[in-house]
Parts: sequence; structure tokens; C-alpha cells
Amino acid sequence: MSYTETLSTEVKGAYDTKGTPPMSLSWIDISLLTLLICLAAVLMAHSLMYLNRRDAQEVRQNRQATCRRHEWVKQESAGLICHLCGKIPG
Repeated sequence: MSYTETLSTEVKGAYDTKGTPPMSLSWIDISLLTLLICLAAVLMAHSLMYLNRRDAQEVRQNRQATCRRHEWVKQESAGLICHLCGKIPG
């Protein structure tokens, strides 16, 4: 048996009957994949919360910028506040 014949039989032995390589995952692979998926979910949730907060802040700034005549109302917790746009004097 020549070198190429033994090499081809060794390579064929590593494959299953359909000719595809085996795809065995170890517990470490599974735990790392789970960890990466959880990390991606946490990062996505935090980025969505950040974008929602920034969007709300931008909406509030735009609403305060378009309020021409503030109607000040006294509130016990915040002092004076505009009834139309929610702006605090200052």
C-alpha cells in the first residue's frame, strides 16, 4: 500500500457514511455558545434601553424648544414647571 492510499483511507475513516465530517460538540463548546448568546442578548437589551432613553430625551428637548409661551404651574415636589412642555425654569 502506498502513502497516498493509506492517507486516503485515513481521511475516509474520519468521515461518516454520507461523506460529511463529524460535528461533535463538547460541553465546553456548548457552554461557550450559550455564554456568547446570553452576552449578545444583554448587550442588545442595554442598547435598546439606551436608544429609548435618548429618543425620549430628544423628544422632550424638541417639545420644550417649540413651546412659545410657558404656562408655569407650581408643583409641590418640583417647584415651578411648565404645564405645556414640562420645562423647569432656568
